Amino acid sequence: MTARIIDGKVIAAELRGRVAEEVARVKRDNGLTPGLAVVLVGSDPASEVYVRSKHKQSQTAGMASFEHRLPVDVAQSDLLALIAQLNRDPAVHGILVQLPLPKSLDTETVINAIDPAKDVDGLHPNNAGRLAGGLAALAAERFGAGAECHRDAAELAQALERALTEDVRLLVKGSRLNRLERVVGPLLQVNGGRT
Repeated sequence: MTARIIDGKVIAAELRGRVAEEVARVKRDNGLTPGLAVVLVGSDPASEVYVRSKHKQSQTAGMASFEHRLPVDVAQSDLLALIAQLNRDPAVHGILVQLPLPKSLDTETVINAIDPAKDVDGLHPNNAGRLAGGLAALAAERFGAGAECHRDAAELAQALERALTEDVRLLVKGSRLNRLERVVGPLLQVNGGRT
């Protein structure tokens, strides 16, 4: 396969537009506002810019945006307690912990603490394995009653994160775009062969 550079800003803008349409549909049909929680530890300037962008784009898409900024010296137990709280919060459908974390924190433990059904980065071992195998990352069974509605909201949180990620760092080979479309495509009805 020949590598081809594509215009990530155009693709991300299209994806954000489709996410906003789906957010409006979920709100209209189910009375549910998808929510994305972002956790930032410390004050890395690049991470702060990225988190501000996620907040703005979440709100622009009509989603609820929850920012949690913690000091660089936060105790691991306090960070894990926040993640546990977000895992239980029915208004939060997606959780993103901004990486890298300070060296004093165990990144693997933090990622493993995120409920796989709310892991928008797809870094939890359950999701990473599913994504590597070409399967959807988010699990509907986590939500019980109203699972379809909550799964849609969680998938929208994940799709928005993907759009933001692609907007920031997309100079890709066709295979990267195809992976993105496998993750988001079933929800947004993206043509998997389009690059």
